[in-house]
Amino acid sequence: THYDFADFSTQLTHALDISRPPLQTGTYYLGVYAYGSQNTAYSLTPRLYTCPNDCNVWNNQGVCNPTTHVCACNPGWTLSDCSASVTPLAQPVSYFGAPLGPLKWMYFELDISQSQYNNDVDYQVTVNVDGTAPPGVALNVYIAKDRFPSATDFDYYSTRNGDEQSLSVCSSVLYPGTWRIGVQNYGYQYFNFTLRSDVIVNCPHQCSNHGSCNLITGACTCEPGYAGNDCSVDLGVVLGGRTSVGTAVGL
Repeated sequence: THYDFADFSTQLTHALDISRPPLQTGTYYLGVYAYGSQNTAYSLTPRLYTCPNDCNVWNNQGVCNPTTHVCACNPGWTLSDCSASVTPLAQPVSYFGAPLGPLKWMYFELDISQSQYNNDVDYQVTVNVDGTAPPGVALNVYIAKDRFPSATDFDYYSTRNGDEQSLSVCSSVLYPGTWRIGVQNYGYQYFNFTLRSDVIVNCPHQCSNHGSCNLITGACTCEPGYAGNDCSVDLGVVLGGRTSVGTAVGL
């Protein structure tokens, strides 16, 4: 019950990074505890890094600068130790599924253009945990604009235990730029998750309830008898109750 760092996961490989906060002068003791009923063989490999977690260089995720002690992450990886992956999301709808290890992050990127902002778009992201995951998984979702979100730096977040997290960003604050979504496993169990990303284009006045909205273009398709970019014009009123066939009416 008394320790500075711990890994309680049930995986075959355990790793502890004690670079944050910086190592202090002194003697560090490492305890390995087998809480099963059988003898267990194991190997222990200590590493001294000049960069955080050696930039995960053995996984080809980054390279350490021995002078500045700062990682240069390879494309597709981020954080100070290059431990979190970054995946671009397609529009208007994108799906992604992956496993997420204990205390790990995974990031996603979505670019919102000026024209999309002008066209009044909303954004929604939904993360679901696979049904085979252990009960009570610890899942957090964070969103930030033009930076990678963390547990202390974000614009929007959803944090609670459960199998689903959903976040929405409405059009009035979905400013042009690169929006990044961070999925965090803050527990000690592996689980698989799926992410759904939706960019929703709002049609003018929701087509006035007289048409259908194209969520990609933001254009209304009006019902027979209605016209205008928002389907608000009742042709029966404009034509005085008369039906006009094959006639273009200027409004």
